[in-house]
Amino acid sequence: MRVNLRTGCISDWDGGFETIADYLADDYELGRRIAAQNLSVALSRSVVDSFLPAYDFSQFLSHQLRWARTIRASRPGGYAGLLLTFTLPWALLSLVLARGADWALALFALAFLIRILMAVTVGKLVLSDRELLRSLWLLPIRDLLAVVLWMGGLAGRKIVWRGQTFHRRFRLDGICPVLRNYFSRVCEAVHLSSPIEIATREAC
Repeated sequence: MRVNLRTGCISDWDGGFETIADYLADDYELGRRIAAQNLSVALSRSVVDSFLPAYDFSQFLSHQLRWARTIRASRPGGYAGLLLTFTLPWALLSLVLARGADWALALFALAFLIRILMAVTVGKLVLSDRELLRSLWLLPIRDLLAVVLWMGGLAGRKIVWRGQTFHRRFRLDGICPVLRNYFSRVCEAVHLSSPIEIATREAC
């Protein structure tokens, strides 16, 4: 297998890059196949700056739901386990069910402190995020929304990607022409065809 780091194209590998072009999580599938061949997948030491567009709340939900359903498609067992990682919502639920008991209040305060410290540590020391402190107040809101998004990702079928709306038909491990056309441009007009239509598109 050869990987061209400039274009991201793959050759000498069971059909090349077009074999993963239908996958919703093509980056995950690429890493999974590399690991399956006992090759190494390493994290880069360089951090690439990225900027999200100015979403309204509806667009934010659509974006987050697409991420959630992508994770569910790639790692369904891991996606189920994500529910156990929602520290702040669980601590808040304990506080409510315990009717404000001292132990539950202490648990909530500890969970909140650890969550803030983790965000600051990762945001500042790892990502060097210049917007971190200004946006830190949004963190508890995002953590509470995570439960709703998790449930939506668990049950939903719709994906919105670059203004296009898709509905899965058989399984959520692929997506149709928009992604194929994108990767065709990246790999210089690769001709793709799929024996199974994995997703159907409807007008937004």
